Amino acid sequence: MIMSHDIVKDGVSLELLESIVRNGMIYAREKSKLVEDLVLFEFTDSADSDNKIDMRQLMMDCFSYSGFVAPAMLEAKALAKNIPEPFVNASVTKYSETEKGLSLYIMKLWTDFAKYGSPNPPDSEPSPVTWPKFTEEEQEYLVLDLKPRLERRYEADGVAFWNEIVPKMVELTQTEKTNTGETAAKDEL
Repeated sequence: MIMSHDIVKDGVSLELLESIVRNGMIYAREKSKLVEDLVLFEFTDSADSDNKIDMRQLMMDCFSYSGFVAPAMLEAKALAKNIPEPFVNASVTKYSETEKGLSLYIMKLWTDFAKYGSPNPPDSEPSPVTWPKFTEEEQEYLVLDLKPRLERRYEADGVAFWNEIVPKMVELTQTEKTNTGETAAKDEL
C-alpha cells in the first residue's frame, strides 16, 4: 500500500492503522477477522494509541514484516533447501577509506561467489568473517557492515508471527468456514 507523504508525515492515528489492517491487507488471499485482530494485537497492544509517531512506526513495522521480512525469510529457507547459496542484498553509497575496504570486501565475496559458487572458497585469501551457507536450522547470515559479523535468525519474532502464527490463524479460519458451509471465491477478494 502506497500512502502520500502528507498523510503520514505527522504520524498516523490508531483508527487509520486499524482501517488499513481491516480493509487494506489480505492474508493468504483471505479476509479473516481473527487474523486482523491478531495483527492489531501484535502491533498495537502495548502502544500509546495517542502517539501518532509511534502509530506510524508500528504501521511501517507491520508492512515491513508482512510485505518483506517474513516473505524474504520464507524464500531464504526454501532456497536453503534447494540452492547452494542464497543471494543477499547490500548497498554502500558514499565511501570513506574504511568504507572502501568494506566495498572491496563485498566485491571479493560476490566475485568469489560468481567464480567458485561460494563467497569463501577454500583457496581464497583470508577473510574477516566466513560467510556460512544459509540453513533452515541455523539461519545464519552475514551482516555486511564496517565490522562484518554473523548473526542468526533475522527478526525472529516478527518472522515467526507472519510465517507461523498468521498462517495457522488463516488455516483455522478456513477450516471454520468449511465446517460452517461459509465460502467465498478467492478471486472476489
